[in-house]
Amino acid sequence: MGRKVNIFGIINYTKMKNVFLFLMALCSVASFFACSDDNDGMNPKSLNGIYANASTGNVLDLKYSNSEFFGKTVEFHTADGIKATLKLNGVIPGEMEPVLSDVELISDDAGYKFTTKDENDSRTIDFVGGVENGKLVLEVNAKFNNDLIGKWLLNKENSMAMTWMTVDGKSVQLAQIRNVEGKPLGLRLTTKNIVTFALPTLKKLLPKYLKDVTFMEDGNIIATYNASKQGENGAETQDSWKTSNLNQAHYRVKDDVCCVYPNLEMIMHQMETGGTIDVVLLQQLLINGIPCHFELSEGTEATQDALYMYLNEEFFKQLIPFIKLAGTLISEDTLIPVSDSIYISLKEIMTNLPEALEKTESMNVGLNFVVENN
Repeated sequence: MGRKVNIFGIINYTKMKNVFLFLMALCSVASFFACSDDNDGMNPKSLNGIYANASTGNVLDLKYSNSEFFGKTVEFHTADGIKATLKLNGVIPGEMEPVLSDVELISDDAGYKFTTKDENDSRTIDFVGGVENGKLVLEVNAKFNNDLIGKWLLNKENSMAMTWMTVDGKSVQLAQIRNVEGKPLGLRLTTKNIVTFALPTLKKLLPKYLKDVTFMEDGNIIATYNASKQGENGAETQDSWKTSNLNQAHYRVKDDVCCVYPNLEMIMHQMETGGTIDVVLLQQLLINGIPCHFELSEGTEATQDALYMYLNEEFFKQLIPFIKLAGTLISEDTLIPVSDSIYISLKEIMTNLPEALEKTESMNVGLNFVVENN
């Protein structure tokens, strides 16, 4: 008689064997992921450094409001690949070098990803980014709270205002009045008569070149301007109204002052020109922003809300070094119109302006706007 076989034992043994193999495989997979990092054992400290747009080493790919943003740097530091610190240089309007601390990192195949938020009483900012060998990507989306947000139309009827007083009350010559050939007419443009002499002409000219300014919720300033150029005969071509690009200028409202931050590197990049301006010098002069004082007037049933935004003598005096430099770059025969038949030499006015500003007690140059009614 043959050997008896317990079929149920064989089945149970087979099941147990399969279960055992499955558990072994599961443990092996778990062990692989537990002991191996997605970035293949990368030393997180190797990613530390300063990332810049123009860098050939650590490249910064920066976007603000989903638009490219040049001329800035971001310093990245992590000690353990778990949390990081980011120092932002000039990225946030009105904040020189804000620091994002304890930013949680998530490892991936190339390096690390991160998402964080920073907020206070005046703004909320979301950051999304990633870092890998030689590159940091950062997307910034901001939302500010202030009274200027909205679109403001240049007041065509009264576009500009100006006052200018010297310390001793005496007038300082700015330029001689000339004809179209550049010959002096025996009249002078001074700090005293510039308001009555030149302001009416400037009020008429300004609306031909500026239409409106929009203070956006994200801190951008957008302007609609006339980009028409002179033809071969010197006459301007047909009007070509354009809107300035994002991130050419930002603003921040503090203590009833609107500080404007022009990004010269961004402007020159988008214009695709190196220009003759000393960008470094001008950036240093404007590093704290252009302090635009403003006055808001509430409208009535018959009138619109109004905005008067102006610069005072403190700002213009800060520009004296740049004015002196710019004056050396202007040719002797460059004339600017004061009216249809009389002109002044731009070279002469830039040469005399520093002395006039040094003797200035008070100065106020501003623009008038009215709110756009939706």
